[in-house]
Amino acid sequence: MRYSANYQNATENQDLISLINKVKEGDYKDNDKVYFNNISDDIANEIYELTGINVKGFKVAIEARQIKHILKDHGKDGAADESMANNSDIAKMEYAFSSPDDIRKSGKTFAYTYMSNGRNKLADTILYEKSIGEKSYYVVQAVADTKAKTLYVVSAFIGNEGYKKEASQLINANSLDVTSKNGSANASINSISQPDAKINHSDKKSFPSDEKLSSRSQSYSDYDKPITLEDIQFLREITKAHGGNRVSINDFTSEDIQKAQKWAHKMWKDFKENGVNPCISPFFRAWFGDWRAHEDNPDTDAIITKYGYGEHLPINVNSRIITNYDTGFDINIDESIVGDSLYYASINGDKKQISQVLGRVDEIVKNDILLDTQISDNKKKNKKHSTSFMHFLYAPITINNAPFLVKLVVEEYGIDTKRRGYNVQRIKMSTLQTSQFSKIVRKSRKIGSSAMDGISISNLYSLVKTYDKDYHAGK
Repeated sequence: MRYSANYQNATENQDLISLINKVKEGDYKDNDKVYFNNISDDIANEIYELTGINVKGFKVAIEARQIKHILKDHGKDGAADESMANNSDIAKMEYAFSSPDDIRKSGKTFAYTYMSNGRNKLADTILYEKSIGEKSYYVVQAVADTKAKTLYVVSAFIGNEGYKKEASQLINANSLDVTSKNGSANASINSISQPDAKINHSDKKSFPSDEKLSSRSQSYSDYDKPITLEDIQFLREITKAHGGNRVSINDFTSEDIQKAQKWAHKMWKDFKENGVNPCISPFFRAWFGDWRAHEDNPDTDAIITKYGYGEHLPINVNSRIITNYDTGFDINIDESIVGDSLYYASINGDKKQISQVLGRVDEIVKNDILLDTQISDNKKKNKKHSTSFMHFLYAPITINNAPFLVKLVVEEYGIDTKRRGYNVQRIKMSTLQTSQFSKIVRKSRKIGSSAMDGISISNLYSLVKTYDKDYHAGK
């Protein structure tokens, strides 16, 4: 590709190169960021004309997780193209958005929201285009009217001239909804288009990439077809590629995600039909970054189930269906969860605590938060032959004011998608964390007609990642 002399001589942001290298090495935090020069008045005026938002004096930044997205989609062996395979190209993005040839709206995004009149508003996005010779350089930016007064880069790539100029809807409205504390947009996960639509980068490959599909070569119309035993067996092939062990979707490679895109489409659709944010889908979070690590919305707090001194309710072994609020999953609870839970509790010395937990397991099933999903290795006899996934949901518990975590394992099986409680496990925390637990509790959150304490999902995520030794067991 022939680049213009101006682009070849454009300044490379060395701080950005340093962060790119850290992302590649895995030595970073998702919200690590690099700041660019503040937005110019001329560009601020154009953004105002497009969005009605006054961004004069706003800062411009990119976060590490967005660099990760750029590398996944546009880096070496990227799902969409390899236009950002060289660090130097990513590091020149300010050349494109500081003096663009064209700026245009690019739809709405859930990646950034802001509060207005007590309601969450979806941020607009804008697309910068800058000619660099035979191709154009594109930068996508979220425009949110927040106290942070910062425009965050969502993506960047190089493509044919005039990309999406006729129908600028790069960022689809069915992308991520993350509300940040005090209305500040501090969570920047790239958005995704409808699962049954393609994001076409002109003549580039798209995500998901038809060229990188498995030999089944499904068309998009195939994704709405019912799940078959062949589809379940296909998941087994992915586990074989990971040594035959169960593997977390969070640890999927780009190739794994592309091969399992019928399942990704199904999960997205299931969550939407359940009336919950489909971006909690593990496939979405695997591809665009686990935004739940930063979810700090009091309305979605993980509710604390509290047990009083000596409380020991009888264990219900009757079969019943309990709906989990976080996922909308209808989960069958019966005597099998009791037997499996107590078996492992006796091994781990947790039988007394797990017996108490099982006495109020319905309440816990309702309030647990989904943080991980793994492909079943199907090695254990008590699993169904048609098991597809094991979902791992977590909740904070206190017994006599002593906190710990409970992990609920849910087995998904069958071509008609059934789910059953598999077991509950106790996750112990360190003495230091136990003593500091009260500092992260939000008191008396209004839940229906009751007032309950809770912790943010971001804090729950941090505790799980620290103390559950099996979290992301595929790693």
